[in-house]
Amino acid sequence: MKIIAKFFVLVIVFNLFSANLYAQTPHFIDFQKILNQSIAGKKAQDELKSRLNKTIEKQNTTQKSLQDEEKKLIQQKKLLS
Repeated sequence: MKIIAKFFVLVIVFNLFSANLYAQTPHFIDFQKILNQSIAGKKAQDELKSRLNKTIEKQNTTQKSLQDEEKKLIQQKKLLS
């Protein structure tokens, strides 16, 4: 009976020390793989791409309207002078 008790005590002590050793080893996460292969990562990338495309389209339309307005002002300036 004492042998079994000593065995369990040794197993418990060994597990406590080994758990402490595992905590000291560094672990790394590959975020690029997570973003590219996970469902949530793909959804996030799609959402960001759609927002970027909307912003680019909005910027292009604003730029075009400003260029048209600039041309009109230049034409009016020529007429006035």
